[in-house]
Amino acid sequence: MLHELAGHHSYITCVSSAGLNHMGGYTYFDTASLRELGRRYAEALTRYTAKP
Repeated sequence: MLHELAGHHSYITCVSSAGLNHMGGYTYFDTASLRELGRRYAEALTRYTAKP
């Protein structure tokens, strides 16, 4: 559902949590996975803030 919403609005993006290690319940991630998730968000953000 979120990916569908992002596809309709240029100011919304989603990043994948695929391959990250969760600590149960798919809500909490371990430290290394949180860092990777942050890296993915930062990469997505730079696509929006980069000048064409």
